[in-house]
Amino acid sequence: MTARKPKPPAKPQVGRPRAFATPEDLLQGALDYFEWADANPWLKNEALKKPYQRPKLGKSGQPLKGQMEWVYMVQVPTQRPYSLAGFAVYHALNQQFILDLESRMKAQEKEGATEKARAEACEFLSVIAYVREAIATNQLEGASVGAYNANIIARLLGLVDKKDVTSDGESTNKGFYDLVRQLRMKKQEGGNQ
Repeated sequence: MTARKPKPPAKPQVGRPRAFATPEDLLQGALDYFEWADANPWLKNEALKKPYQRPKLGKSGQPLKGQMEWVYMVQVPTQRPYSLAGFAVYHALNQQFILDLESRMKAQEKEGATEKARAEACEFLSVIAYVREAIATNQLEGASVGAYNANIIARLLGLVDKKDVTSDGESTNKGFYDLVRQLRMKKQEGGNQ
C-alpha cells in the first residue's frame, strides 16, 4: 500500500479579492450605478397649496368604506445626483477605496513591473476619469436646470466666483496691529493741525 502524497498548500490569499478585476468590470459597475440612480429617484415631500380629501386606506391598502382623510403633503420624485461616494456605497465599498485604486493605478502606470501592468493601469485610469466626468456632468447639468442646489454643486465641483464686491481690492483681513497703526496715524494727524 502506497501512501498518498499530500497536496501542496494553496497560495494564501492576502487581503480581499479585487472589487473590480478588470477595467471593463469597473466600467460595467459604473454603468450599473448610473442606471440604478436614474431608476431610483429621491422622494421629496411637498406641501400642497390646496389640500384634498381621499378615501382612507386600510392596512391591506384597500380603501375603507365611508372613511375619508385629508391630504396635505405629497411625495414628488426628484432626480438622484450621481456621486463618487454613492458609486462606492452602491458597490459596498467606501469612497477611499476608489481614491486608493486611482492612486495605485497612477503609481503602477509610471513604474509598472511589466508593459501589461502599465497598460492595465492606463485603462483603469481612463475608466476612472470617465466615471468622474460623468458624475461632474450630471451634477453640473442638474444644478443648471434646477434639479439640484446650485450652491452645493458649485462647492462640490470647486466652482467659485471670485468677485470682490466689498473692499475695492483692499485686504479685509486686518489684524489688531493694523488697527493700532491706523489709530496712531489718525492721532498724529490730529496733533499736527
